[in-house]
Amino acid sequence: MAEISIEIDDNDLDRVQDAISANYNKPASENKEDFVDQVIINFLQENVLAYEKRSAKKTVNEEVDNKPKAKIKKNKKNKGGKK
Repeated sequence: MAEISIEIDDNDLDRVQDAISANYNKPASENKEDFVDQVIINFLQENVLAYEKRSAKKTVNEEVDNKPKAKIKKNKKNKGGKK
C-alpha cells in the first residue's frame, strides 16, 4: 500500500490541529490527533469519489451526445381521423 506523508513544523502543529478540530466540530471526547487524521482521510476519500463521479458522468454524457438521433416521423391522418 502506498503512503502519503505530511510534514508540519513543530511550531505549527497545534495551530493546524486546532484549526481542523474547530472547522470540523471535533467532539470534546475525541482525541485531537485521531480526529485530525480521520478528517484528512475522509477528505481524500471524498475527493476521489467526487472526481470519479464527475468523470463517469462526463463519459456517459459524451456517449449519449454521440448517439445518432432516433428515427421518428409523424404519421399523417386521413380526414376522418383514421390512419
